[in-house]
Amino acid sequence: MDQPQGEAELEALLTLSQRSRAKLDRLHEVLTTPVHYGKGASPAAIVYEENKLKLLRLLDADGNPRTGPPVLFIPAPVSRYFIIDLLPGRSFAGHVAEAGFDVFIADFGVPTSEDRFCDLAYYVDGLIRRCVRTVCALTGETKTSIVGYCLGGTLSLLVQLVRGDHDTVNDYTRVVREDGNLKAQEILYRVFEMCDSHWRGIGIIPGSGLSIIDEFSDLAEKTGGKVEIISLGSEEGDSLYSAFNGIAGILRYSVDL
Repeated sequence: MDQPQGEAELEALLTLSQRSRAKLDRLHEVLTTPVHYGKGASPAAIVYEENKLKLLRLLDADGNPRTGPPVLFIPAPVSRYFIIDLLPGRSFAGHVAEAGFDVFIADFGVPTSEDRFCDLAYYVDGLIRRCVRTVCALTGETKTSIVGYCLGGTLSLLVQLVRGDHDTVNDYTRVVREDGNLKAQEILYRVFEMCDSHWRGIGIIPGSGLSIIDEFSDLAEKTGGKVEIISLGSEEGDSLYSAFNGIAGILRYSVDL
């Protein structure tokens, strides 16, 4: 006997959730193994140091710097730099270097409580600007391409403003189709539907949120599950909204914690 459609969809979502968890577990393993913890996968030389900052220059197989156009990667100060240089064959920075570019990576070190005094000027007009100067001095170029990751993207834009160089290229459309990931949208809209949503500091934006469709609320009731709507006026609701925009997850089976 075939499963009801609703239960089959929930089973598929559970499988996707398990796969995602396996990927996160694998990432945790990679980041905490002695081989990779604290360093990237690609050979590199430290070409500039300032306090905790280290400016790395990736090297080729013979241990020499490359001679192509320079590219400076700026990760978020709260992230370790090897997020863009994880594994051989799985390194974004390494891929760019293999394509013939002279790759530099800013490593801001491990953030601690003392970094709470570091403002935008410290990073933008200080550390990153001096990294740019070092890259240009080592390569003999007057400019370098800057690739920012996460908050590093915002810092990279601010560096260009400070330098008076506003040549910004948005490469998002090169890797994402205009209509998005249709397969992911198909799965998503089996469970959720568009709704108006309140955004902190902005207000209500029509069609900017997701709510669980009535079919799954009914299915939860039939299978002994429970959908809870938590008030934003409660401590739990405020924490849930701040962390997950109001949706925590979907459980197929009850668990004892």
